[in-house]
Amino acid sequence: VLSGDVITSESSIEFSNYDVLLMPCEPNKPVCFAPGNHVGNQRFRVLLSLYRQRYLQADMFLDQEECSRIVKDVITTVYQKCMPKGRFYEKDRNNQWQELPLGPSIVAIIRRCLEFEPTDSLHCEERNSKRVCRRSSAFGSFVSVDSKEDSAVISPNRFDVICDAE
Repeated sequence: VLSGDVITSESSIEFSNYDVLLMPCEPNKPVCFAPGNHVGNQRFRVLLSLYRQRYLQADMFLDQEECSRIVKDVITTVYQKCMPKGRFYEKDRNNQWQELPLGPSIVAIIRRCLEFEPTDSLHCEERNSKRVCRRSSAFGSFVSVDSKEDSAVISPNRFDVICDAE
């Protein structure tokens, strides 16, 4: 159910447009976002793209202090600068959303997201009799529509507002 900037899940958790929704994934995959088009996930991807090059360069030069500073900046942006404040959720084995506590697991998730572009590989969903397929690549997200009708734009562009700065 969509209500303003808040999305209510099937387990009556209200997701904001700054929450990051994750799915459990195989150990060899970096991070798996929840399928669909959640705005918080899109904003998080844009935020990561703003820091990724700097993080990779610091990592290449073995500058762990700078890498840690970048991860801290991402955490500060999600948890403190966004209104409403962002959170990280993951589906558990019972298919219920669980909020991930701020700690080493969030730091590890952000590091993996900065090191490897998170992918949905391919998520297709039915929308108004159109099959919309979302793919991610090193060059960004793109959408293909299995219909000759109007195409849908579901990825933020690089100038979209991620969140309000203090």
